[in-house]
This record gives sequence, structure tokens and C-alpha cells, in this order.
Amino acid sequence: MSADDIVECPLISLGTMATDLRWKDEYSVNNELMDRQHRRLLDLAAKVLDARGDPERLLRQVDALYDHTLEHFRAEERLMREFSFPGYVNHRATHDRIMDEFHTLNAQLRLDPRATSRVEYFMVKWVLDHITSDDRRLGAFLGGNQKVGLTLSPEDC
Repeated sequence: MSADDIVECPLISLGTMATDLRWKDEYSVNNELMDRQHRRLLDLAAKVLDARGDPERLLRQVDALYDHTLEHFRAEERLMREFSFPGYVNHRATHDRIMDEFHTLNAQLRLDPRATSRVEYFMVKWVLDHITSDDRRLGAFLGGNQKVGLTLSPEDC
């Protein structure tokens, strides 16, 4: 299977239904280490959404998600470099855009923790959309390499 064989999942609509950030098998990128990190990201993103009514807790949860996201992206980028992933440049640029947007959102919340209108959209857009598109292509590429499991330390997960 190549990265081109992956069917992308559509972005989940926010519409009138509540955002569900619980792990679903359909989010798997078929790489155990990446899936473990993604489960943690979804858990942290759900905690951010749950904290929207408590400004102090919200900022703590956003900080935790920000830190884990940064670690996760670094781990992915190490894998991409180590295994010469052909989509590295574009994938890294996406990570940079996500972190820039995350930084902006974080700054806005620090100025006014009640200004949470973009939080849900951001959580869905980058967490679910990025996992089910960009990371799925990376997972497909890494799927044929049996050494992938040996490249990350437990701290990376």
C-alpha cells in the first residue's frame, strides 16, 4: 500500500452536533506508536473543550495540549527524516502552520479566556483533519518498514 492508496476522511462537521473527540478505529494510521500519540492528543483536546467554562482550567489544558503537540510533531518529524519520507517538507510545513495557529489561539485565550469560539473549530480542524489526512499518508508510508517501532523512545508516546 502506498500513500496514494489512502482514502481521506472528510473533516467532521461541527454543525449542530457536539464534537466527539473520543478515539475511533477509523482514525488509525496503522502505526501503533503514532496511534498511541494520537489517542493522547484526542484526550487532551477533549479536556480543552471540557474546560471551556473554567478559564483557569482551560489555560492549563491548552498548555498541556500545546506541549504534547509539540513533542508529537518532533517525534513524527524524526521518523520522517529517518525513513526519508517523500512528503516531509509539506508535512513539516503543515506542522508549522498548525503550531502558528495554535500559538495565536493560545495568545487570544490568555487575553480573554472566555473567547472560546475558535477552540472547538481548531481542535477538530487540526486534530482530526490532520490525523485522518496527512498522518494517514505518513502511516501508510511507514507501514512497510518493520524498524519503525524501534525508532521512538517511550517518552515519545
